[in-house]
Amino acid sequence: MRTRKAPIFELTVGQGRLALKCIWFNGSYLEGKFHAGQTIAVYGRVEASRSSSNLKMIQPQFELLPDASDDDETRLLEWGASRRSTSRWAGRGWLRAGSARRSSNLLEGLRGAVPECLPRAMLERLGLPDRETALREAHFPPEGTPFAQLQSWTTPAHRRLIFEELFYLELGLELKRRA
Repeated sequence: MRTRKAPIFELTVGQGRLALKCIWFNGSYLEGKFHAGQTIAVYGRVEASRSSSNLKMIQPQFELLPDASDDDETRLLEWGASRRSTSRWAGRGWLRAGSARRSSNLLEGLRGAVPECLPRAMLERLGLPDRETALREAHFPPEGTPFAQLQSWTTPAHRRLIFEELFYLELGLELKRRA
């Protein structure tokens, strides 16, 4: 499309029965980059479209993915090690399988570098993981973690990080009250 000021490039992408309109201003450089049936990942803020019941993204970032003939490890967008995520459609991000694995390996190299700040007896009594494990599993959930737990932040890793934050908030408030 062309407006008075600048060209607008529109692309409609779909997954199942969902459709998402992607809009780029000054997007003439994108012409010819996409074709029907191509697998792409888009990232950006999802908004409701005024003109229809569909969704839209303005100026999304995108990644062209390899064809289905390539191996599943590099083709699928994944969150964690094995779950295909449609969270991008709800306005959250996807991780590529390869980049998630590389980041996980970086965390493995930092083993022992994250200091524990809560007493071990308290963690055991509450059934919470140590800080390093919680950070790793919150970002790279173990295979088989229910997606509903991830969305509601109720995995043991999330509960531990939430507990730590609230613990220090309460501690700070108590110290301030005593002062």
